Amino acid sequence: MPGNHQRVHRPALALTAVLVLGACGGVNDPPATNTEGAFPMIVQNCGREITIEERPERVLTIGAEAPTLVAAAGAADRLVARSGEYGSPLGRYESALEGVPELTTGHDDPATEAIIGQDPDLVITRGSESAEALEAAGVDRIVIGGRCRGPDDEVTAEGTFDEVYSDIELYGRLLGTGDAATTAVADLRERVTAVEQRFGEAPQRRAAAVIYAEGGIGSYGRLSIAHQQMQALGLSKVFAGSPERFFEPSIEEIIERDPQALIVLYDEKGETAEGNRARLLAQPELAEVSAIRDGDILVLPFALSASSPLAVQGLETLADQLDELG
Repeated sequence: MPGNHQRVHRPALALTAVLVLGACGGVNDPPATNTEGAFPMIVQNCGREITIEERPERVLTIGAEAPTLVAAAGAADRLVARSGEYGSPLGRYESALEGVPELTTGHDDPATEAIIGQDPDLVITRGSESAEALEAAGVDRIVIGGRCRGPDDEVTAEGTFDEVYSDIELYGRLLGTGDAATTAVADLRERVTAVEQRFGEAPQRRAAAVIYAEGGIGSYGRLSIAHQQMQALGLSKVFAGSPERFFEPSIEEIIERDPQALIVLYDEKGETAEGNRARLLAQPELAEVSAIRDGDILVLPFALSASSPLAVQGLETLADQLDELG
């Protein structure tokens, strides 16, 4: 399959094209056409309009979220390489992805030359590589919905489960696995609903999702999957009013908001759940915060709170931990 040819982009009003509103940072209505899609296909992606002339056959992913989104869409066999995952867990998609070569084993994106060397016709990415270089090489590029940013690098993604569902459905249409993608999304929706119903009558706790590191504490605002997970768990979010995806509150702000539960997100590579819980509990300046005082701390790997289907597994993991807290 040729990967380095220059694609001819057709006008947006071409009668043969299918307009797909997918992966653009919001809730999108599915197209009226069949779930397999037709080509050329016009995709609205993070404020860009892309015309994909032919069904992609060779797909390369960058970042931890993209390969699981493709696998959930039933198209793991289209992947020629994956990269930038830093050893993140793959959950139920591990067996489908284990045979896909990894170009990089750390957080770093592969060099443009390495990407083009894999002869892909589509790159699905977190969006930090050179878009211009890929376009010049005739390689189409789609940024996952949960990573969308504007021209000034501001976050435009809403950090929702709906962005995850939209991505999976889009990849199903692009890659010819629409039925599998539709089934996967229905299953994910059902699992989220089950957790919401499970905690619908539970008394609310004030909660915050945080990253604890030696240098301080970072927290997630409303533009994040962590926010959605807390909402599904019936938790009252102490930083719900923050418009950022991620920010660094002061110790005084945390004490003032006094969360009754903390969700600590950690990197599985070299870190453990218990180690992160213990470090947070050992901070004397936070001793009077309700969650610290009562030991009500939930822990979750980063990858289970990202814009991928693994976020639903993360939600279920947090639900079980919350049940244990009583």
